[in-house]
Amino acid sequence: ALTGVGFAGGGLSVGLLGKSMITLAANMEKTKVAFEVMLGSADKANAVLGQLVRFADITPFDTAEIIQAGRALMACGVSTDDLNSRLTLLGNIAAGSNMQIGDMVAIYAKMANKGKVQTEELNQMAERGIPIYKLLCDMLKVNQEELSSMAEKGQLSFALSQEALEKLGGKGGQYFGLIEKQSKTLDGLWSTLQGNIRLLATSLGELVIPELSKNLEDVIAKLDEMKKSGELDQIMRKTADAITNVLRTLKEIAVFLAEHKDQLLETAGVIACWYAWGKLN
Repeated sequence: ALTGVGFAGGGLSVGLLGKSMITLAANMEKTKVAFEVMLGSADKANAVLGQLVRFADITPFDTAEIIQAGRALMACGVSTDDLNSRLTLLGNIAAGSNMQIGDMVAIYAKMANKGKVQTEELNQMAERGIPIYKLLCDMLKVNQEELSSMAEKGQLSFALSQEALEKLGGKGGQYFGLIEKQSKTLDGLWSTLQGNIRLLATSLGELVIPELSKNLEDVIAKLDEMKKSGELDQIMRKTADAITNVLRTLKEIAVFLAEHKDQLLETAGVIACWYAWGKLN
């Protein structure tokens, strides 16, 4: 959301709104470049970003966190075709355990990158209210102590954890369909509205960025030209001299006040008495 940016009239509100639009658009520009490098082409980057933005629009999650989550999933090997289904699965579990989807994706990515589930990941999920120990114990027909021993020995595969998470957040699972339900609550609808405002602001900012970038390039070129010609150094020296003169004057005033404080206080007293006398008469 454009937090802290009012839509009321006034230069300050308009200025803050403009700054927010430029910031959002600049961040999206950087994100597009990062996705282009990751996916190999601008077309693929735009397509995947559009896919993630649409996903965020129909869920209670913020667009920025969904884009970050999608990026993390692709980095750990999830294909672009599987992004939505994987985000839905992990989003359901995150919603069911009242955690950020980014935290759930981080745990998932860690397991995927290692190719196995260890005690660290099991505890991270359990601490967040995900019944992962019970799920795996039921699946493997072992008790928790035996499961912990298997985790310490690296005997729990990533595929096994994927299956367990599917049982929890996939079709028929305890948390299945939860993000869809939450998106229809007041909080979810408010989140969707904020997301739409952000998208509008981002789009407006993107229209401004080309001209703004050109102007910035011109400013940088002019500063470089002034630096090479020595003009910038002259301006800086004159500015420094002006500041030095102001500070010197302030120091002289302070010294004068300190040296003549008694006389100044006496004079102030006389003036006060004269003023009071005039009021009485």
